[in-house]
Amino acid sequence: RQLFALITRNAQLRYAVRDFNQGLVYPQDCPYLFYRAVETLARFVCQKDDFQSLGKKDWKLFHKRIATSYDDLKELHIFAKRQHHGSYAYFTKNQYLAMVSATQLFLSRTIQYLLEDSY
Repeated sequence: RQLFALITRNAQLRYAVRDFNQGLVYPQDCPYLFYRAVETLARFVCQKDDFQSLGKKDWKLFHKRIATSYDDLKELHIFAKRQHHGSYAYFTKNQYLAMVSATQLFLSRTIQYLLEDSY
């Protein structure tokens, strides 16, 4: 019930969940979609709007608030960078599952943070 209320009140959180789901449906696009979901979560937690870019301080704050680190995001970030610039990098099933897992980590930790802080 709390989760439903949280998601319905917050567009950025809905967008992140949408991108995650789209990445599951379209695995060939998952690096970009999953990374965009994490970026959206970071903007939400750092209270930035969709048009504001995230700086190093923002990423540090995001990781601190949800108890993650760049290492949790590194592989997904590498694949997303490759795909963002137009070349579709091949990835294995295990790499795909690692990207799914990383994105789930960021989603669940962000939701946990928001529920604990009664955002």
